[in-house]
Amino acid sequence: MTRNPDELRTATSRAYYFLELAENFRATELNDFEAHIEAAILFGRTAFHRLQTNYRKYPGWQKWWDSLAADASVNFFRKERDIILKEGPSKVGRNVWIGSGGGPPLAKNFYYYEDYQTPATETIRNHLDVITRYVADAEKQFGQSAS
Repeated sequence: MTRNPDELRTATSRAYYFLELAENFRATELNDFEAHIEAAILFGRTAFHRLQTNYRKYPGWQKWWDSLAADASVNFFRKERDIILKEGPSKVGRNVWIGSGGGPPLAKNFYYYEDYQTPATETIRNHLDVITRYVADAEKQFGQSAS
């Protein structure tokens, strides 16, 4: 399937791009993995910044925007992005394996946010899927593609 080049430049497309790359890093590439999940988070949050820039003057925008204030996915990206930009590396948990074998082959299995059995990439993807739906809803209500 051929995709529109502009569609590939949206913040959500960039977030998915970095997330997909992160999911394939080997356990020996932990720094690369961390950098890519942070990039996915930054672009996930950027999607909302772009929506706000493009639509904040539209009637009904503020009510729509305010309705997302308590959303777990919106807050995940806001909180994690703020940590990355203002404090340091993401506050992601890390699993450790002891014994022969050294653990799983992929870096994604070493990191988590919500619980140690759910890879960080899965958490990010779940939240990013929600953000993508919000972006589509905003574009439908307020205008053309802005993410």
